[in-house]
Amino acid sequence: MERLTKYDTDGQAMMDCQKCEADWTGKHGKPMADCTALYCRNRLLDRLVKYEDTERTPEEIDMDHEAAEQLRHLCRNCDLDRLEKLAEADRDGRVVVRPCKVGDTLFRVFAGEILEHRVGSMKYFAIQGRWDIETYPFCPCVESSIGKTIFLTREEAKKALEAK
Repeated sequence: MERLTKYDTDGQAMMDCQKCEADWTGKHGKPMADCTALYCRNRLLDRLVKYEDTERTPEEIDMDHEAAEQLRHLCRNCDLDRLEKLAEADRDGRVVVRPCKVGDTLFRVFAGEILEHRVGSMKYFAIQGRWDIETYPFCPCVESSIGKTIFLTREEAKKALEAK
């Protein structure tokens, strides 16, 4: 977006008259005879009205830019049609995110040690809204212990062990 203002050498905000004159010349085909500041004021007023119509603060707009950049980063090399279907399914309550996948190694903090358990199978009980995760060797209550005594990475398990 073209900037319509600038700062004077003393830090005072002011209109950038050169841009107004160039815009005037482009629209009217001739240079502005005498600057009354009315044309510049109206350009600034038009922009302010559009900004105020958004009903957003500068901070909210900055957050939107950051969120858009994060989204661009996350979605690179993604199938946009699939992302759209997933977003629609999520809004409809049809998406369930698995805490891990079959074949993953989980790390259990038990008796001052870190034990490894391989995920053998997983079932989701939709009515109860919970997972049943079977591991080898057997470990009880895996799904309710993730993040407490069972971790997805060895580093998380080490931190938990050190905290005890």
